[in-house]
Amino acid sequence: MRNQKDRKLKLYRGTWCVVWTDEHGKTKRHSLRTKCRNEAERNHLEYAKQLQYSGDTVNDIIEQWLEEKKNLKSMGNILGRVHNIKKFFGHYYPDQINRPLCRAYGQFRQVSNTTVKNELSILRCAIRWNNPQTKAIFELPAPNAPRDIRITKDEYKTLLKHANSPHIKLFVILAIATAGRVSALLELTWDRVNFEKKQIQLSTGDHKNKRRALVPMTENLREALEEAYIARTSDYVIEYGSKKINSIRKGFKETAKKAGLDHISPHVLRHSAASWMAEGGIPMAEIAQYLGHTNPSITYKVYARYSPDYLREAASVLDI
Repeated sequence: MRNQKDRKLKLYRGTWCVVWTDEHGKTKRHSLRTKCRNEAERNHLEYAKQLQYSGDTVNDIIEQWLEEKKNLKSMGNILGRVHNIKKFFGHYYPDQINRPLCRAYGQFRQVSNTTVKNELSILRCAIRWNNPQTKAIFELPAPNAPRDIRITKDEYKTLLKHANSPHIKLFVILAIATAGRVSALLELTWDRVNFEKKQIQLSTGDHKNKRRALVPMTENLREALEEAYIARTSDYVIEYGSKKINSIRKGFKETAKKAGLDHISPHVLRHSAASWMAEGGIPMAEIAQYLGHTNPSITYKVYARYSPDYLREAASVLDI
């Protein structure tokens, strides 16, 4: 138990901290994450209130939630996000979470609103899993407007040339040829790859909201899959060390950097494939089926502008 009788405000390397001596005579320090004295005093009051709480901290709850949900298909992405959540919120108790604290998290992260929103959503999910009647109040920022980041076919070839690891190379080919979601590609097993019919079933019965039709294999993809099938050491198409890969981000990022494409993420491949289909004059309804969109209006909203016939009829009226 922390000894509260000698808690004092002190500067440590330019940042205000609460300093005290524990029951063993050791000096302990808790950062107040500010260089401003007035803000430090306010944070100190909040910290003093925190010491009066009991029960599980946010850190405890997240650990329990992660253990409970460890079999989630999206756990690879979640694990990549919880580090910063725990770093900022870990010592708090759920009832202390409020709108100002959520805003402070956004300032702490210094990343896009979309990233902050996704991370706070994970926190909210864990807290409400622990207690549906929690008094925690969340404020999630509006996501940033989507950026139109895609690659050209020449850039795709450059990316492929720099993909030295077999699993990264296969992922890149698979992502472009199927326009599949990253999670679906990493979950793909060999029993859903039909070489005889040259078809791939990306979704499974677990994805109730995704009604994707069978995706045909391109010739390049078929060759890559046949080579990978011969060398397979697990049931998963994308594997590393005979194991399923939960996240491709690190390896993909290194490959993209070598190719001079530092700005792209794995999802960009799906977006690029869809835009290439639109540029090739493929009907929106067919692109929607390829992408697994349940509502074709989503496809039209995002990709219609890439179609060579987009607004052409409207423009013809102005041709006087």
